[in-house]
Amino acid sequence: MSAANRAPLSGQEMAEQVEHRLFEAGLTLACMPSHGLRPACYGSSWQETLMELDDLLSLTAESAIRPPMPSAAAISRMDEAMGWVSWIQNTAHRRVVLFWMMIHPLSARHRYSWRQIGDRMGRDHKTVKSWFFRGIAEITKKTYA
Repeated sequence: MSAANRAPLSGQEMAEQVEHRLFEAGLTLACMPSHGLRPACYGSSWQETLMELDDLLSLTAESAIRPPMPSAAAISRMDEAMGWVSWIQNTAHRRVVLFWMMIHPLSARHRYSWRQIGDRMGRDHKTVKSWFFRGIAEITKKTYA
């Protein structure tokens, strides 16, 4: 079916497409290799990174398994979608979207539930979920304008 014959997308369908692209971007970012990303200079002020409890618990079972390397096309789509996040004016809304985009590379599941995001931000989970959808709406308006 050609683009001219397709019915226009509803607002909800557009938002779902944006949400899907952000999820894909989060998964792509999680699958990218992260070794060697420290500054090269001796005596850097970067501290050693402590692993999250979830990562420590999954380390023994998943240490031999590596996520698939993303394709160049997936990385390009990720770059585009990450740019969309900068369009969100409200920093709290942007932060919620970024928390939601944290995806485990092997299970392809969100690292944080709405409650955990709410706890980290000091807000109720229903509030942060509404902030997420406001952020998605802001991206959708600019993407499909």
